Amino acid sequence: MEDAFRTANVPYQIARGTAFYERKEIKDFIAYLRVIANPADEVNLQRIINMPTRGISQKTVSALQVFATQRSLSLFDAMKQCEGLDSINTRAQNAVARFADLLTSWRKDAGMERIELESKGDDATVTGDLLAGKADALADFVRRVLEESTLADHYARDKSDPDNERVDNLGEFISFAQQFEEQYLTELMESDNVSDNFEPTLAHKLLALLEQISLVTDIDSLDTSQ
Repeated sequence: MEDAFRTANVPYQIARGTAFYERKEIKDFIAYLRVIANPADEVNLQRIINMPTRGISQKTVSALQVFATQRSLSLFDAMKQCEGLDSINTRAQNAVARFADLLTSWRKDAGMERIELESKGDDATVTGDLLAGKADALADFVRRVLEESTLADHYARDKSDPDNERVDNLGEFISFAQQFEEQYLTELMESDNVSDNFEPTLAHKLLALLEQISLVTDIDSLDTSQ
């Protein structure tokens, strides 16, 4: 309903409730997608690094931040290089490494490395595994991230939400991703500004989805009286 109102430019207000993109479970999941698209996004990375709980305490995160600063690394790169770090115990190191590997696998399968190289004009190195994920449907990838992150399971066990509304909202996000992809592909086919041989990858669709979400949330924060 919210998307329909936005599309039709119909002003609306949420009565005694929370707007869809302002719900905690949706913000958590969008944070996952933003980090997949851009692992240097440390605000969202810190939001999801231990959400759901995976054995990475705030003390561990602080140690990683110190390590990253000392080595002039991003937090994500520090996560990938934390093995043997004295300030983090072995159990926490393993938890950090597992999560870094999971993020890396999602980025690889989405083809994010490829699109980043293309944006730099470095076509010569776009080969082999970087072509992964080209034909994947956006909704399938979103569903996979939701399952492998265990976010859906986490909210399914949430005793403060006996009706599982949070899980339903996450499922609705998958439906939104599918509808968005269909609309995105249709608009590409009808556009005069796109070459006939352009084939959008999963990475293109994911970035477009996140751009659309950013636009929607920016619009929601507008003061229409101004």
